[in-house]
Amino acid sequence: MRIWWALSAAVALSGCAPTLSSLTPAHVAKPKHVQMELGMGLAMTGGGLPHALNVGENLDQQSALSVRQQRQLINSEWANNATPSGVEMDLGVAVGVAENWEVSGRATTAGLRLGGRHQFLKQRVDGLDLSVGLGLRSDAYRAAGTTAYDSVETNKLSNWGFDIPVLLGGSGDWFRWWTGTRILAWHYATRFDMQTTNATGQMLAYSIDGTGGSVCAAGVLGGALGYEHVFLAFELTAGYLGTAARLQASRDDVGSFSFRSSSLVVFPAIGLLSEY
Repeated sequence: MRIWWALSAAVALSGCAPTLSSLTPAHVAKPKHVQMELGMGLAMTGGGLPHALNVGENLDQQSALSVRQQRQLINSEWANNATPSGVEMDLGVAVGVAENWEVSGRATTAGLRLGGRHQFLKQRVDGLDLSVGLGLRSDAYRAAGTTAYDSVETNKLSNWGFDIPVLLGGSGDWFRWWTGTRILAWHYATRFDMQTTNATGQMLAYSIDGTGGSVCAAGVLGGALGYEHVFLAFELTAGYLGTAARLQASRDDVGSFSFRSSSLVVFPAIGLLSEY
């Protein structure tokens, strides 16, 4: 059943989750000043694509799949669709609008984010910087992937959610460091349309509609080295992700069914941080 292996690979290759890193220090931008960051991160999830493809290859050797096996295969790959995967780029700008307050905007390969932060503690007074933020994120785009057996196109994909970063850290003329937590939650809706050719040469059409949500609780550790205005920054984000979805297959024998899973997410990032 090559159609099922092709479907599993295609879904696994099309993640729709937010970028986990921020590459920003614990202190906010001063009034009428700007913080900027340009970065790149690599998202890795436990279980991941290699295991999914192995499952697909094993099932592909069978002459037929039961409804339960078909649902298991789709479920195992839907987790990849709802988690970060691959390399992501981002550009962010934060502007100080008042004492201890900043607003920010960020564009990533996954979407757009608007947010703000308030600084509760200051290093020069309290010994450490402490800030808490809120970000809103949304995207809607088309994506396509190709496997050894078929072509798959994402006709509809929407994703919106929020995140709450809490950062504690410090700074000097030549360094920045920060640590803390980040809570993320998002909702997504998507549809995959597929055309494939089976072993007999017959063209088959297949589609899956799904809606779901995910929550991620992660720890953050970051630092930057440089001088005055420009720094080379590093950040590692790691945590657990839980996701749930309701899937509807176009084939009547598969029908509608639910999905739940949890996995480890690791997101190392590197980039440039500047403050003016």
